Amino acid sequence: MNKGPVWAHQAREMLKEKGLSQDAIKLALSVETQGAVSHYLTGKRELNVKQLESLASFLETDPNTLMGISNTNNDFPGDELREYLKVKLEHWLMRLEEMGWVSCQKDVNTISDLLSYELSADYKHRCRQDK
Repeated sequence: MNKGPVWAHQAREMLKEKGLSQDAIKLALSVETQGAVSHYLTGKRELNVKQLESLASFLETDPNTLMGISNTNNDFPGDELREYLKVKLEHWLMRLEEMGWVSCQKDVNTISDLLSYELSADYKHRCRQDK
């Protein structure tokens, strides 16, 4: 059984292929210690988008590959990314509502569905422009 998130397994494999140690990704994750790197690789800390993009760039790949998301049927960025965004957005919308920072007039699921769709469509558009 692999320890940690999918991206961590992918990163370890890519580091091994390049003959690099985990210490090599400290700069890409914007951390200073091997202990901090270990916390990310074991899932004790979550990557933010900037770290994911930086790590993917350092490893000479793209964030989708690092996250283990395949784009074999041109349904880019794929249902996996949309579902991931939906779960994260639901979590944050509920937290923001609990803190009184935002009041959701619609069901949180409806809002997260709309936002995840828009974010994934925007990501898809940006990636096509980069090609």
